[in-house]
Amino acid sequence: YPLGARRLIDLERGLIKYGVRVNRRFTLTPVRGTEGPGYLIMKKLLVLLLLFGAYKLWSDFEAEGPSGQLSAHDQVIMYSLTTCGYCKQKGRELEAADIAYTEYFIDIDAKRRSELSAKLQQAGFAPKTWGTPILDVHGVILPNNPSLARIQEHLDL
Repeated sequence: YPLGARRLIDLERGLIKYGVRVNRRFTLTPVRGTEGPGYLIMKKLLVLLLLFGAYKLWSDFEAEGPSGQLSAHDQVIMYSLTTCGYCKQKGRELEAADIAYTEYFIDIDAKRRSELSAKLQQAGFAPKTWGTPILDVHGVILPNNPSLARIQEHLDL
C-alpha cells in the first residue's frame, strides 16, 4: 500500500479497537454490537467540539457587541486598504446608492491609521480584530465590511 493508505488502515484498525469504524466518507460510526469506551470517548469528544463551536460562534457574535458609538458627526468615512478588493466593491456600492463618503487608505496614511485605531479602541473594539473596509457613519464605527443595509440604518438615524 502507499504510505498514506497504510496510515489510514492503521488508523482504522486503531479506531475499531475502541469500537469506532471509519467509513469511506471518513465519518465515524460505532462498530455493530460495540459501544465500548472508545465510542463513548468519541461521543464526549463530539459533544465537546460542538460546545466549543457554539461558544466560538457566540463569542464572535458578541465581538460585534460593542456599541461602536463615538461622538456624532455628519460624515461617512471609509477606512480601507489600497489592495483591498472588498473596499473597492464597497466604494462602488456607496456610489451606486448615492451616499457621499470620504475614503482614507490606512496602509499609506499613518495619521489615518492611528486615528482609526483610536476610534476602534474608543468604540470598544479590540485592536487588530477587524477587517476592512471599516466605516464611520455619523459617529458609529461599523467594522468588517458592513452591509449596505446596515450602513443605511445609521444614515437614517
